[in-house]
Amino acid sequence: MTERERAFDTAADEQDVFSISWPVPRAAHLPGGLLIAVLAVLWITHIRSGGMADWGVSGATIAEGRFSTIFLHMFAHGGAAHIAMNSLALLVLSGPLVARLGRPPGSWLRYFALFLASGLAGVAVYVGLHPHGVVPMVGASGAIYGLLGLLIRLPPEGERLMPVLSQRTKRIVIGLVKSNIWLIVILAVLPILFGQSAGLAWEAHLGGFLFGLLVGPIFLPRATVAGLRPD
Repeated sequence: MTERERAFDTAADEQDVFSISWPVPRAAHLPGGLLIAVLAVLWITHIRSGGMADWGVSGATIAEGRFSTIFLHMFAHGGAAHIAMNSLALLVLSGPLVARLGRPPGSWLRYFALFLASGLAGVAVYVGLHPHGVVPMVGASGAIYGLLGLLIRLPPEGERLMPVLSQRTKRIVIGLVKSNIWLIVILAVLPILFGQSAGLAWEAHLGGFLFGLLVGPIFLPRATVAGLRPD
């Protein structure tokens, strides 16, 4: 394979992350749209009260017995830019993913279950690495990265689920890292070196992504895992 062919193949793989081989039905966008609406309403209703910091999760909040923050943090955001970025990500990822999760209401249930489970995985990594941390984490990013992790492994129509160690999966992951290398350095590596959160819970992103990539397929209908179009 020439360098040009390899580059074209890699670009096609990266595009596959955000698309599937048949048109996305309008109904497939509804779960993501509903989730965005819920996040927006919750954020707006908390503006006058000073924000949603009380919904943040950390080692300290769990030690205090505020276990509700383990779930609430996924629906809280720190500002307009924060919720706008997450809403855009949900808008892009949700439709193609829901379309591969079968027919409603099953597809809706699988989508929301994956979202919540990925968010919990993000909390596990975040708190696991900072068991005594006092900086609260808010946002749906960990859960959203779980959606991305599963979407990476979804094959074109008529093919089986892509193995984690397949060349296509590797190319997509490497391509995503390369295209966002400066963002990763600024928002992840520097906070590690200086021991600061820098406002970004990269640990939750990593936990959610690995969950979606490795465990996410359990949320798929059997037809998708077998390489058939979901019912």
